[in-house]
Amino acid sequence: MTQLAEKSVHNGMDIVRAEINPEILDLAHLARYTGGDVSLESELMGLFKLQAEQQISVILAAADKAEWDMAVHTIKGSAQGIGAVGLAITARKLEDVPFEGAESQKLAVLTELKLEMVKCLDSVDQFISAADLMGE
Repeated sequence: MTQLAEKSVHNGMDIVRAEINPEILDLAHLARYTGGDVSLESELMGLFKLQAEQQISVILAAADKAEWDMAVHTIKGSAQGIGAVGLAITARKLEDVPFEGAESQKLAVLTELKLEMVKCLDSVDQFISAADLMGE
């Protein structure tokens, strides 16, 4: 890739980064660990997306407290790792909800978690699509 083409791709990704709400997906957080390597960030986000979708399914179908705790903790940790701030905060709230009882509280936080997941995965998809289009 020529220097001009590399600069164009870099500037294009800067625009995408600026469009993504850092309260949903803190790309600066992720860039501290990746050195700003867009292809690595895109790969990590793809892995996160797969894991997050799996963990949401496990949370919704959890048969016991141990399964629930592990899935909630896993989604919180992976969200924190890539900078999915809102999702991590909501998963932390879910850690405080008892597995049994408090059904209305559990439903409210699960609903919030699903909404945060949609916002987060929309941002992840936006980033991955832009990186793919720009050849990163």
